[in-house]
Parts: sequence; structure tokens; C-alpha cells
Amino acid sequence: MRIPTPTKFYARCRRALALTHARSGTSRYCVCCDRRSRRFLPMGDYEYNRREDAKCPWCGSLERHRLLWRFLSNTFDLAENTFEVLHFAPEPCLERLFQHCTKWRYLTADLYAPAMAEEDITQLSFDADRFDLIICSHTLDHIPDDRKAMSEIFRVLKPGGVALIISLVDPSLSQTRSGPPSGAPARERGHECIRIYGNDLPEHLAAVGFQVNVIDVAKELTREEQILWGVAPKSNPTLLRHSDIHVCRKP
Repeated sequence: MRIPTPTKFYARCRRALALTHARSGTSRYCVCCDRRSRRFLPMGDYEYNRREDAKCPWCGSLERHRLLWRFLSNTFDLAENTFEVLHFAPEPCLERLFQHCTKWRYLTADLYAPAMAEEDITQLSFDADRFDLIICSHTLDHIPDDRKAMSEIFRVLKPGGVALIISLVDPSLSQTRSGPPSGAPARERGHECIRIYGNDLPEHLAAVGFQVNVIDVAKELTREEQILWGVAPKSNPTLLRHSDIHVCRKP
């Protein structure tokens, strides 16, 4: 049996104590796992994503996951709609929820991480006009040819279908720029953030044929609900937006 070093052992103890403390209360609520906690955990190690009150201590959901689930729950009848759903780079906290949508024919896809289908988002193997709903969160900003990926999402979506796109956006930029966020770490192949979208992301999505509507779900909540859900505006002045949902409909 491998014995942990004292440094790793104490780190594990600190994490366990932090989880226990965070879970022992009711002032926060996670819609993804339907549990209460004292607070959400801090998230992010770099200037562009460092924030407090972000991660559920029970299921690991982040602000964007809780807002996406609220949007889906309020927009679609999840218990009754029969959907063909494609979910790129599935997040565990959402994947568990989607698997319980019994009328969904749910498929996950990723090129590097475990998923139901190994797929290159720029060269999808699926037939055209197959899916009713496509979920693509924090994926396009990692893809060298993002326009091809957008075109492929459009191709495999049914007419009248909806793609939900979430990506890092710098609201101070009028145009998308190449390169990672300031202070971003070097990551393993396939995980590098290689561009930061500006306010022109809807234009890029519209250029491949989508009708685009940008929704800030947090603004639909009261201030008290934003605090309860851990989605209130953060104090980090350099935090890039990552909660806007680009609702892309195929005509």
C-alpha cells in the first residue's frame, strides 16, 4: 500500500475539513443535486477565473452548470419531450441529470475524455439533421478550426433544433482574439484554451446559419436567488464571462 507523504496527507485533511464545513449549513442551494450547503467552494487558480462561492461541495457543479440546468428546466418539458440530445465534453454533474431524462435519447461525445462516442467536433460522423438539442459548453474556445465545428453542429442539428453554446467571453473585446487568457496555465494536449471570444461570438454563430439569442440566465433571478444559487456577480474585476448561454436555433 502506498503511504502518502506528510504534505499530501495534510492537503487531503484540509480538503476534507473544507468540504465538511461547506456542507454543514443551508444558506446555499444547488439545483443540480438538490442539496443545501453553508457555502460554495472557491474556484480557479488564475486571474481570469478566480472567484469565491462557485463550486458545489456535494456534486461539483459550477455557476454555469446550475444556470444551464435552470434554463433547460424552464424552457423544455424534460419529463415529456422526446429529444435526440448530443452533449459535447459532458460535465459529470450535468451528465447524471441528463441520464434521468427518460424520454431523451442522450449521447455524449469527446475526442480526448471518456464519453459514449469518440468524435472530432470538426468532423462528426453523425447524419445531417439528427439531433433536437446539442449542448456545447467551454469547447469551441479549445478548437483550432472553430468555424468548422460550428458548421458541423449546424449540420447535425434538426431544422427547428437548438444548440446551446457556452464559452469564455471577454466583454471588453469587440472582436475575438487568438491566444489563451492572461495567466492561463499550460495544459495537456487537447485542453489548451486557444482563443478568447469577444462580443462578436453571436456573429460567428450566425455566419454558419444559426438564429442566435444570448441569454444571461442569472439576470432572471432575484438578488436573493442569485446569492442562494452562488451565481451573484463576482468581485474579481478581470473575470471573463462564462455564464451567458448562446441559444442557437437552426431555421
